[in-house]
Amino acid sequence: MENKENKLTNSSLEVVSILMRVLFHNMRLDGSLSRMQLLTCFVVIDEKKVKMSRLADLIGISRVQVSHLVKSLEEQNIVARKTNPDNRRVVEVEMTQYGYDYVQKQSEEWRENFEKEMASVSKADLAKLDQHLSQAVEILKRNGK
Repeated sequence: MENKENKLTNSSLEVVSILMRVLFHNMRLDGSLSRMQLLTCFVVIDEKKVKMSRLADLIGISRVQVSHLVKSLEEQNIVARKTNPDNRRVVEVEMTQYGYDYVQKQSEEWRENFEKEMASVSKADLAKLDQHLSQAVEILKRNGK
């Protein structure tokens, strides 16, 4: 079983590595957001509202680091911190409208880069890739990832 787990881990890491290279290849950041800030935005969008502690856990950084990260995004009007009205000790992060618009624009650029990078891949292989990635996303979401 351990051998299968190692193979799964290695395959997963390889897929992530390749996808990141394809997505980030020639990606232009306009200078206002780092890749970590963009990752944070995607997590906040996916979660709708997220507690600071959960955000730190989801992106794999310390609570102190996430606090600095959120502060920098807040200063650019990308996200907003809000106190939970039911429990004033809980601080949640959510996207601002400007933040949604910014991430949408950045996503369009990524989509264009991805399409350019994948232009040489056959339609049959693209269909297989789409099917397998969709299945992977479904499995990960079903298991709370």
